[in-house]
This record gives sequence, structure tokens and C-alpha cells, in this order.
Amino acid sequence: MAVHPGAVRSNFGNANVLFRVIYRTPLKYVASISAESGAEPLVSVAVDKPDAEVAGIYYSRHKARGRTNGQVDDPAVVDGLWRESEKLVGLA
Repeated sequence: MAVHPGAVRSNFGNANVLFRVIYRTPLKYVASISAESGAEPLVSVAVDKPDAEVAGIYYSRHKARGRTNGQVDDPAVVDGLWRESEKLVGLA
């Protein structure tokens, strides 16, 4: 599952000059949402949906968008990604 929260008021993109200019003006309140609002879609999907129901689905805010990636149905790909992730974070 992937979730795009929308434009969130945070320090993400601080290194980008354009973002810094926009976020230092009142436009930041028009063009973005709070961090709490940005987290809502991810939290609601994580809490309300079984894993199999959201596997491979892209969400934009609270709506499922796009196609499921075919790789989510390939156990070798899924298991390999999981093993590599465990190695990268020091759990394996």
C-alpha cells in the first residue's frame, strides 16, 4: 500500500528554495494541510482495512486510486523485499 497525504505543512522539502519561499508566507495555510490531517488517510487505512484488502493499492488521501501492482501477487518478490528490508534495518 502507498498513501499520498497531499501537501502537508512540515519541514519536508526544506532544502528546496521554492518550497521554503511558499511555506514562509500565508500561502502555506491555503496550499497545505496540517500534519495531523496528512496522517489521517494512512492511519484510517492501517486501522480499518485488512492487509489483503489494501496490498499494492495506491491511495490519494482517503480514496483508492490506480491499479494494483502485479508484483504484490508474486510471493518471491514479496518475501525478497521483506528479507532485504529486515537486513537494511538490522533485524536479520
